[in-house]
Amino acid sequence: MSEYNQKLHEDTYQYKNRIFALWKKERTQERNSLFSSKKFFVKIFINGIYNYQVQTEMKKWFREEKNPKIEDAVEAANKYHQEEQDAENYLPDFDDYVDNNNDCYAHGHICV
Repeated sequence: MSEYNQKLHEDTYQYKNRIFALWKKERTQERNSLFSSKKFFVKIFINGIYNYQVQTEMKKWFREEKNPKIEDAVEAANKYHQEEQDAENYLPDFDDYVDNNNDCYAHGHICV
């Protein structure tokens, strides 16, 4: 596992802070390289996100951004993580299930 990959226990901000410190340290050694640009850091940040869905959304976000900023990337990633978490925690109630399966209940059948 790369040291630039997000760990399962890290939230978006902890992940960004940890890899930013690594990047900053290496950046001082690589002054004139592409690696030292903030845009490159945003790419590193996105590629290390552990949640595939969030990473996919962030790659789309990156392609659409003209001048991606680190703070904006962190905010977007946090938003996508929250949306993923909310989707995982959502369980439809029984009325939603019945409404979506009207035909079966209307004819006295139990749909599975």
